Amino acid sequence: MFYKNHGFVSVEGQKEFIDKDIGDGYLNSWGLFDDTLYEQLFNRIKNLHKNTSPWGVFSINIGTHQPEGYLARQCEKVKYGDGNDNLLNAAHCTDALIGQLYRALKAEGILDDTVVVFGSDHLAPVTIKPYETLKKAERHNLFMVSGAGIHPAKNPRQGTTLDIAPTLLNYLQFGSQAIGLGRDLNGKLLTLAEAFPSQNLIDRKLLSWRKVIDTSFWGYPTLKNILSINLSDKKIDIGSQEINFPALIRYTSSGKIEEILYGGKNILSTGDNRFLLGFYLVNLISNNQLFLWVDRCEELSTLNPSLGEYKGRYCYYNGSLASARSISSLIPNDNFSIKIEMDNAFDISSLQPSKFRKELMEKNLIQWEKIIFKPEMQISHTEKAVSAAGIDAIVKSTGIEDNKISEFGLFLVRYNYSYAPGTGINYKMEVMSKLSLCDKSSDNLSIAQLSNTLSLEKGYVPLFYAIVGNLDQECKQGVTHPLTDSSLNDLSNLKPGEPYIALFDEKMNTVHEKTGHSNQTIALYLKFNDNE
Repeated sequence: MFYKNHGFVSVEGQKEFIDKDIGDGYLNSWGLFDDTLYEQLFNRIKNLHKNTSPWGVFSINIGTHQPEGYLARQCEKVKYGDGNDNLLNAAHCTDALIGQLYRALKAEGILDDTVVVFGSDHLAPVTIKPYETLKKAERHNLFMVSGAGIHPAKNPRQGTTLDIAPTLLNYLQFGSQAIGLGRDLNGKLLTLAEAFPSQNLIDRKLLSWRKVIDTSFWGYPTLKNILSINLSDKKIDIGSQEINFPALIRYTSSGKIEEILYGGKNILSTGDNRFLLGFYLVNLISNNQLFLWVDRCEELSTLNPSLGEYKGRYCYYNGSLASARSISSLIPNDNFSIKIEMDNAFDISSLQPSKFRKELMEKNLIQWEKIIFKPEMQISHTEKAVSAAGIDAIVKSTGIEDNKISEFGLFLVRYNYSYAPGTGINYKMEVMSKLSLCDKSSDNLSIAQLSNTLSLEKGYVPLFYAIVGNLDQECKQGVTHPLTDSSLNDLSNLKPGEPYIALFDEKMNTVHEKTGHSNQTIALYLKFNDNE
């Protein structure tokens, strides 16, 4: 969507490669291996250079991606050093493949009137094996330009990735011009990094400019007294623009929009609550700030409990955290019009904001806890999120990462992985059993026996086990039929409807327990083999 919205006429990824049978089945979990990628790239560039003017091609390689890299078939015998680090072998391979592509472009005469740009998206993260060696050196993102009329040189100026676009446009003979906060690194204007020579200063300046940047860049219109909500398309019509909801709009008493915040789909991606709109109301909005919040009725029921009866439907809430007067309602149909609250100068409650923030924090935010997990196999794993929702929780999320369990109850799950130097790591969650912990008529439950009820798929190894979910509401007396071979103290005291997580290592040893109230969602954010 990003590429298409920025004028690219053709965008291809793994799905398109499969549909067109590019690579003939030789794909990894991301897409093409680098040898196929650069072969495709060379052929397309030759065709564009011959038949189109002007033209541009952008490609993203996968070979050097953490944690273990994706070694191309063409480089199966390529090794870096002693060859024991798969990521370094893959990086060495991609380096050779890029050099091979560059020489081919040069031999074709394409570089006589073409600019080639090399750039990295981020530094190698802490999860990779060579990190301890890398962090001892001064590290930078790569930005290198070569090709038509460019002579070898190193530019010593301090810059940021914001400076790439204006620098590149000058190489393409559009002149040296500033673009937003970006500056031409070969020009005369100070870059952001030169004007504010520390990351802390840059962060503070960007935060202080946020309203100006939002208003100038996004061009928010001014709210009118009446706006329309289209339920089927999930859009809010604010005059000259339509915005998708769930969304929270901050505005002034004159109707000037200061910020639009969108609800994120992947709420477990970062181990915190920044993708939940309740987070902004708890942490980043002043008591008297006017806002319009359009979302699921359950989400808004924290501010107006009567909205809770419309489960699964959409509502709106308009006012401020401190305003005793607010407007809220179900959105019953398409093209539903609402009158916006523009005056917040009276009926202010000094106690209400604290009450709202406390309830929002307890009900609308995930109760996170971060732990370090150390499996026996020393493979670099990416962070994982394990979550469990109480029976009355607003944020319904039980499972591991994007693997959700929609039923109520407690479930034993196994999280497995397979690893191969060529294709990297693949993960899979398996639900092994639903636990009956208050049925005295059933046999005693053994966690060891339950862990063996489902055989492993060939090539997969357990990374960890977990019990996730909430205690059945039928368990009026709590847990009366506990697991026989585990010491789970919090589980024994669990009340009906309360969320619960127990984490076990690959040998079913207990690692951690976490519980919450019935109206909460709890989560563990797992980092692997990280001693920092």
